[in-house]
Amino acid sequence: MESSRPVIGVILLTSLVSGCASRANFPDHPHDWVDVRTPLDLADTTSIARDYAEERTDRREPRVGLALSGGGTRAGMFAFGVLNGLNDANVLDQVDIISSVSGGGYAAYWLFARRLEADQGSFDYRLAFADCRPDWWVRYDKQDQGVNLALLEQGGQDRDNLGFWKMEPCSRSSSEDGQQWSGSDDRYRWQAHIARYPDVFRRDSVVFDGTNGGGPILTALPVITLSLFEVLRFPFVSNGYLGSSYEKGISRTWGLTPLPRSKRADEKVDFSNADNDFLGGPYVKAKEHTWGKLRQLDLKLRHSSQPLPLWVVNTTVLPKQVDPNTRAIFELTPFSYGSEASGYLSTTEYTDVISEIPSSVRASAAAADAQGLGTSHWRSAQRVSALFPALRWGVGVDDHKFGSDVGSFRLSDGGGSDNMGLISLVRRGVRDIILVDAEADIEGRFEGVCWDREILNHAGYDLRFPMLERFSELCAQRISERDSKNSDDTAAPRRAYNVSAWRNPIIKGEIVALDSKDLSHVLPPIRVWLVKLAWNQEKVHDALDATQCETKEHPVSCLLTVFHAHQPYTNTALEEYQMFPHLSTGGATWNSSTTLFWAWRELGRSAASLFEVTPTGLGIKSGARTPDMTPQPLLYRSPGRQAVSSAR
Repeated sequence: MESSRPVIGVILLTSLVSGCASRANFPDHPHDWVDVRTPLDLADTTSIARDYAEERTDRREPRVGLALSGGGTRAGMFAFGVLNGLNDANVLDQVDIISSVSGGGYAAYWLFARRLEADQGSFDYRLAFADCRPDWWVRYDKQDQGVNLALLEQGGQDRDNLGFWKMEPCSRSSSEDGQQWSGSDDRYRWQAHIARYPDVFRRDSVVFDGTNGGGPILTALPVITLSLFEVLRFPFVSNGYLGSSYEKGISRTWGLTPLPRSKRADEKVDFSNADNDFLGGPYVKAKEHTWGKLRQLDLKLRHSSQPLPLWVVNTTVLPKQVDPNTRAIFELTPFSYGSEASGYLSTTEYTDVISEIPSSVRASAAAADAQGLGTSHWRSAQRVSALFPALRWGVGVDDHKFGSDVGSFRLSDGGGSDNMGLISLVRRGVRDIILVDAEADIEGRFEGVCWDREILNHAGYDLRFPMLERFSELCAQRISERDSKNSDDTAAPRRAYNVSAWRNPIIKGEIVALDSKDLSHVLPPIRVWLVKLAWNQEKVHDALDATQCETKEHPVSCLLTVFHAHQPYTNTALEEYQMFPHLSTGGATWNSSTTLFWAWRELGRSAASLFEVTPTGLGIKSGARTPDMTPQPLLYRSPGRQAVSSAR
């Protein structure tokens, strides 16, 4: 009997772990009470109007959509810059739908949080975009002899022609350095808050001295320690403490409502919607930002001059696969939620599957969740995560109305099914889509965009960008590498674009039906406007050398030029280009900085400010920063670096 006890213990442990690791069992056909939407290959204007009727009640047909890709803090800050630029260009209020994934959801969350705040405070939400020029950042530079300050002061001088926004100086004297304080109205407090809290794992604000600083190691140690002790509480922990700390960090940086500071030297900032975690610092308290409140605001503003855009938060409901699988894209919106695998439920009949918006954004951004490791490794990783809940960054769903036979399921990183957020907008037939691609892509391989192109190809469509040389060849090579399982063979030359020698901030493309497409079911014409996280380092460096920026001769952001002046070196002598703007997703999310926030914001802002809305749809302002009419060349690249070789 004694010898059998270890065996019984192992069997019991295995049963517990296997039980915790159970996955959803979605039926081939959802139950009768669950809505089913038309597959993309059979969709047309009639089916779109039927499938999305609830979203379109008392709304115009969606014309402009904004897709914000994944990529952690890097993507969040770049997408935030795009929102700033669209606001500068008076285009933001013309956006009908925002589809976000992972880090792109950070910026979308900020926008919708400001809309809720503005409604409660009865002010124009666009006031939250105001910011000032950080002269204090460069005032004490010892080697530039005032060059950087002179560059900052040039910003916005020719706004009408070039589209760059003019910012007033933040401070009037050295005693105000770093405060971004404008007086009793404290109108810069929203942007100052993100500059103070750029790291989602840092509980305290960063020091406003213009330096990068280090990662939030001391803050993270208690969180990591508690996460390790969770092994003592399995199998009763469905969502780990590390994941919940991540959620609180997202809400702290992007969701908190800062109150006006009472005096210019006051470092303490109070918030109107904060709770406090002894180990994790301030965060948005429960029930402040919910899908229910967003629905109420949508109904209130639907007939106003500033209606609320529809928000689609994209998550993944199945283990990540090697090939594209649209069944795994699980959408969360104010009016419905679901996927092709589960079917869709309306929030007018059923409660939200996740009621809190911060939890929804966390699910979409849970790249470290075990579910994202891929189909072949998922089940073993899930079993390990039962013992170590720190691997559960996503959100587990046990209580739902998809059917008791479905069982529990997890919602995790939306990048596991569509890292661009493009497909949700295509399904809705949006005519003009601004595609903001900020995924990690230092090699310029466009994997997320090519992934979506493959989805569209399977549905009978093609995604084309005439100004990207041989774009179809690039995507075809990626499929070939995957299918032949030689993607780790670095000896074979691979094609890519140089994202540090980028020619145009906006690349116009289109989604068109393939010749083989059955034209009895076809989507309306769709234009795609690609805003890639990329820059032309040489042009920025030329502006620095000439001490001119935001001019006709040097039409680059002054703030970005000064950032470049502070980051003049590459990692090795063999590299021609800096790693910026493609710092790693994990590294940028763990340890960002005030200056990186400004740089990514201004990169996105300077691109998006070129848009305009015309009677025929979205367009690019004529005369502002003349575009380069030569296509972006397809080059060869070395693994982990920018593509620089033009050899054929």
